[in-house]
Amino acid sequence: MRNFQLRKCGVWLAAAAVLFALSPAQAGRGFLLNGYGSEALGMAGADVAVARDTNAMNTNPAGLTQLRNGGYDLQIQPYVSGFKHEDSLSNSEELTDPFGAVSAAGYAARLASHPDWVWGMGLYGQGGTSVGYDNLLTEYGNRDIVSANIGVFKLAGSLAWQVRENLSVGATLGLSYAFGRQKYFPETSDNSDPAAPFFGLRFDDGSGISGNFLVGLQYRPMEQWTVALVYTSKTDLRLTGGTATLNFESVGLGRVHYDNARLEGFALPQEIDLGVSWRPDARWLVAIEASWLDYSRALSSSRFRADTPNNPGAAANIDSVTQLRWRDQYVYALGVAYSLSEKTTLRGGFNVENNPVRAETATPPLGLGQERSISVGFGRRLDDGWHFDAAFEYQLPTTQSYSNPALPLGEKVDDRYGLYGLILSIARRW
Repeated sequence: MRNFQLRKCGVWLAAAAVLFALSPAQAGRGFLLNGYGSEALGMAGADVAVARDTNAMNTNPAGLTQLRNGGYDLQIQPYVSGFKHEDSLSNSEELTDPFGAVSAAGYAARLASHPDWVWGMGLYGQGGTSVGYDNLLTEYGNRDIVSANIGVFKLAGSLAWQVRENLSVGATLGLSYAFGRQKYFPETSDNSDPAAPFFGLRFDDGSGISGNFLVGLQYRPMEQWTVALVYTSKTDLRLTGGTATLNFESVGLGRVHYDNARLEGFALPQEIDLGVSWRPDARWLVAIEASWLDYSRALSSSRFRADTPNNPGAAANIDSVTQLRWRDQYVYALGVAYSLSEKTTLRGGFNVENNPVRAETATPPLGLGQERSISVGFGRRLDDGWHFDAAFEYQLPTTQSYSNPALPLGEKVDDRYGLYGLILSIARRW
């Protein structure tokens, strides 16, 4: 048993590293959010040349200099996802739990001794999900579960400098923390094909933390125009300290528990964002943005390792590497804001992008993401300090067909994805 092959199981085990940063119910930019804060999301994420609140720490920290003196933002983003899975085994299942929420908070203030400088701190939910199908028929004749319960959070500290009246620069240092658990057909075990046996998996309590940074600028070449450029570093995350349970019932070993399970080779991609905003008059704001996300390096391959089994007959160590080969992603966003009055602002936007996941490595929780989304937003200044903002995002339904030999779901899989998301925020600025 020490030399058994884990072809099918290994594909998923290595790919599971990706799942722990994935927020399928929020997935837009691969597995990142389309925007942080109601103002950004209301304009479909076209915000790097507009960023002007504490959420700028996570998009373009140079925008912090647009705060008059300082401020804080609190927000919550509930959502309803519309995943549906169909395959050649006649499965037709929707998510077990389509509801979720992401929250964030940020604070920023000018330095009293150096008013050209602004500092800030924030905590952001970058993703989180509970995606699962509870009753899928497998090619082995049983019904089983596939699920992923994920969370990714970022603690950010920022510093911005108003270099000149028309030029600002800023930087953010962050710590990203990912955690999660998942089930991959844990009730299934089949050794009828010795060359490619299938052993179900349950993974619990994996987590990882890593540093990252982003730098950005905002430049106004003319009064009505702003140009922005942002670079975000790659964030490597090793998920360690987990446990794994593999179903080896088909080879007479029962369910074997492994300690010290870890997932490697998983990262949030480095990213470059270029944005332009235009204010033709005091009421209108138009912004466009183009982004490149380096998924081909961030998610080229993944590795699963575990040791210390509770059954001496099982393999003492599991070590599996899988090629994921994600594509680079390109995202384009257009956003518009209109000041209906001195206190009320309306927003809208449209976002398009390519799906970075290759069909041959796709899985039900990790097969597709948004390709087009529409956003609308509303902002109201309650008094001189308090602001209320809301935005609604509709990610248009997308269907992807794929065939992954690692899946026990037949030759063809069709996954359908859509999302309704609402973000509410309250802010105090002074």
